[in-house]
Parts: sequence; structure tokens; C-alpha cells
Amino acid sequence: MIPGRDYLVEIYGEYRVTPVPEGGTRDEDNDDLGYFQLKDGFESELNSSLIFLDELDCDPIDSTKDGDAYTIIGYQAELSDFSENTATTEISRISCSGVQDHRFGKLKLDPQTHLLLQYRMKKGISFKTMIPGKKHDFSGMSGGGAFAWSKELPNPHAMAQPLLVGITTVYSQYHNVFLVTRLGNVIAGIHKEFPDLPIA
Repeated sequence: MIPGRDYLVEIYGEYRVTPVPEGGTRDEDNDDLGYFQLKDGFESELNSSLIFLDELDCDPIDSTKDGDAYTIIGYQAELSDFSENTATTEISRISCSGVQDHRFGKLKLDPQTHLLLQYRMKKGISFKTMIPGKKHDFSGMSGGGAFAWSKELPNPHAMAQPLLVGITTVYSQYHNVFLVTRLGNVIAGIHKEFPDLPIA
């Protein structure tokens, strides 16, 4: 389901997944991708608050150094509320720092295909209370976008719209990092399986 003009609507289109490698299992698969190719005209049914990103909003080849600033956007399960007829979830914006350390080896990930982003608890400010962050249960953030800020920060002249660089998969509480699949890897995986799609 996705926000429509007046209420949640079903996504109309073709759902596609990349296949499990021959002779392997999904647990061993680093290109576990699923997505919808939207039916023509479906965008007119969407809520006006939703927008589509284009190439200028994305950076599929972001290079990460320790301390680079990132923001992860998604819907934390702990911020969900349910009543008899209504389910609501607040959107979350999590302040993170890029890391390049031993955790890649521990998690068996490649920095060329994944990002590790550490929650910056002391720098994360609640917009509601203006109080620095606290420990959270980050369940529900998978599928959210990871956005990179300018590498020139904290220079105030470098403040600009952050660019989408990856898709969050999971938060590792033990390692205190979000695991993010780099956007370039997502695009390459989709294009490999479905070369007919109009993506470069």
C-alpha cells in the first residue's frame, strides 16, 4: 500500500524480484532486490506529498570516508500507533556518520557495494523536543533512503540538498550501524536482470 490522494491505495504495476543464484540460497545472495514497475498513469493516483527523484537527486557512486554526514529516512515501528480504524507512523530522519573500519569484515560486506552508517546519538536532535537523541529500536527502517550530505560540511556554504546514495536494509544493534546497499549496486542489479528497463 502507498499513500493515495485521499487514502492508502494498492500499488498497481508489475512486481519483480531478482532470482536466487543457481545452486545457491537467498541467505547467500547479495543482490536480493524487489521492486514495482508502476503501471502507466498510476502516478496520478498518488498523494501530492510524494515525489519522484531524478538523476540530479541521486549519487550512485558516493565515496565514503569516516565521519561523512548522512541522513536515513524511514518509518520506525516504535513510532507507529494503531486505533480501531487507523494506523499511523511518523516519518523518521536519523543522523548518521559514515564508517570505514573492521565492521565491514565482521559483517562480510564490501565497501564498494554497501555503506555502514553509524547513528550519531549525540548529534541527533529531536525536532519535537530539541533534545539530543537517545537509544532507539530502529525496526521498520528497512527500505528507507540513505542520503549523503556535502563532503565539505561543516562549511555553511556547502549546505545543499542531500543526495540519495543507497537503500537501508537493516540496523545492526550489536555493531551500532545501519547496513545500506549502495544505489549503484541496486541499479546494476536491476539492469542485469532486466536489461529492457530504461535505466542507465
